[in-house]
Amino acid sequence: MAPDDIVNRRVLEIGCGRGELVRRVTSTGGGPRHLIAADFAQSAVRLGRLRMGEDRRVSWTVASMQDIPLADSVFD
Repeated sequence: MAPDDIVNRRVLEIGCGRGELVRRVTSTGGGPRHLIAADFAQSAVRLGRLRMGEDRRVSWTVASMQDIPLADSVFD
């Protein structure tokens, strides 16, 4: 995946951990329109959210990849 592949898209990152990729793709000028960062580890999501700071493009959620609480077909 190239950085341009997610520009102005709605993206789901499963297994976001502490948010290293989230921070990288949102720090560039043309990042995603909205990024949902999901991980099963609550402590990792909490740390990622703290490290990231406030960014209205990013939503953090605690969930396993088998049970993401989101509707089907909402991502690009």
